[in-house]
Amino acid sequence: MTSTFLSLPVELLLDISRLALVESRPSVLSTVCKDFTNVVNAALYHTVTLDNARRSALFLQTTKSHLRLLQNIRHLVVTADDLKQQSWAAIWCMLPQASGLLSLTLEDGSQVKQLASFLGERTLDFFSSITLREFSDVPSSPRSYIGSPLTRLRVCTPSDVWFSPSTILATFACPPQLTHLQLARRINGNEDNDAVFTAEIKGILETYPELRALTVSLYEPTWPTTTEEADVEASHIWGQLREIGDDRLKVVRGQYEDWMTSPWASECCV
Repeated sequence: MTSTFLSLPVELLLDISRLALVESRPSVLSTVCKDFTNVVNAALYHTVTLDNARRSALFLQTTKSHLRLLQNIRHLVVTADDLKQQSWAAIWCMLPQASGLLSLTLEDGSQVKQLASFLGERTLDFFSSITLREFSDVPSSPRSYIGSPLTRLRVCTPSDVWFSPSTILATFACPPQLTHLQLARRINGNEDNDAVFTAEIKGILETYPELRALTVSLYEPTWPTTTEEADVEASHIWGQLREIGDDRLKVVRGQYEDWMTSPWASECCV
């Protein structure tokens, strides 16, 4: 039977929910009615950001005894730099319960191997977007991906170890329905690797029919040879990439502090 609360107009429901979340604690709101509790949980857990070990521990402790809360998560962002292996193991263990997860953002590039393993063993029906600060690890062999195809993949900053675009894509089973891709490279690097990078970018544009946007972020060298700011737009690889001449390709100057800002933010779904 539908409750009286859910029979109210949608706009009124939203106004009540917003005011309640601002003025009251979730523990108090949970006493109103079950339906209202579900609405509150859906709002609170829509986007979960774990930016330190303490917050991560509290989240894992809460959801361990209330697994249904995980079904509300649509976007999970893990930027904590002080997580122990035990906490990471708990995160990967709970993720299969987040059946409505749409996107995952990870700052720790060393978790790529675990991410690839996770995607190769479990299905999340709606999961379609991955954002990595960097790609700094790779599985010993490519995994097949049994979930719904990835449509968005972002590798926002270059790692200290060279990985070609094809290696990165192979880690995620070369998602055929990819529509948005972001990769990163430092300027003034190994010119042979620059040539491989440029050739593979061109190949990606030619072989991924669904691809609508490919952003390449170019960064200054880790160890600059002078104290002057490097001119990224005057670099050799900038020129190589611009010569590809594909309207879907966007070459931009990378900023480490802005790595989480999506170049396609205006196109992102809920």
